[in-house]
Amino acid sequence: MKIEQQFDSTFVKKFKRHQKIGKILYGSKFQGLFARIATVARSIENDIKRRESSLKFEETRRSGATSEHRYTDPYGDLKAALNYAIEVHSPHFSISSLGESYKLYQEQLDSMRAILKKGDVKCVFNFGICYAHIDALLAQEFPNVKFIGIDLSEHNKAFNDCEFGHISNLEIITGDVFSTFEELNFEGALLFHSRTLVLLPTDFIKKLYAAANKAGFRWVVGFEQHGLSEETVTPYTFDLSDRPSVYWRDRMYIHNYLGLVEEAGFKVLSADNFSTNHTSSDYKILRFVGSAS
Repeated sequence: MKIEQQFDSTFVKKFKRHQKIGKILYGSKFQGLFARIATVARSIENDIKRRESSLKFEETRRSGATSEHRYTDPYGDLKAALNYAIEVHSPHFSISSLGESYKLYQEQLDSMRAILKKGDVKCVFNFGICYAHIDALLAQEFPNVKFIGIDLSEHNKAFNDCEFGHISNLEIITGDVFSTFEELNFEGALLFHSRTLVLLPTDFIKKLYAAANKAGFRWVVGFEQHGLSEETVTPYTFDLSDRPSVYWRDRMYIHNYLGLVEEAGFKVLSADNFSTNHTSSDYKILRFVGSAS
């Protein structure tokens, strides 16, 4: 018996050409030059795709549609959670790691511990939990506090349950956040969000903070990314006013969280910016803590 492979002749020619180019350029004095040219070409391609994405997002924003205000891939939420898990469990995950997560997680732990050590918070509610790394660490450190994380994706719930189901005071749920606020007791609770509201429209955030206040939440702690806006190409100022949101990039907004929190009836106690090891030099994280007045 004999089975022979068959390939399109055009593909074979391209394959041989790439093999030849690689052989010629490898180790040559022009290798670095052509690598830089390729990098520029990829950058230009990304610029075009980013512009296409922003125009599409602008259309949905004008129409009032919210379909673009989340992962558009049906498994995007799960892929994000998996990427965070892979990152966290890497043996090389440390302060020197490229990316934002290590520094961000350390700052989140410091901020949350400072509040939870006071002893009067009985429940922490994480809106848009994705991967429950921080929640799991804090739940084990504060066993008398109930930790609840909500996510739109049932895949994320299943993944988190598999990872952290052994932690009795940590629960992952799915569903509508506003119905959850009405159904459960959140008197004196803490609302936490990170890398989530940047993807949501301003009206939703106003509704979320107002509903949290009505439900009895005492604390709001937020960590959200921001940088140079593609819409204004100017730095954004966060303050206690009714400052409008602006388009940042990649279907994300920069919101004036401080003003939005105050508008909902909370008092901003502290706020600051900090940098991480993200590869974009302008990339920052806004941290703020609000309390019911």
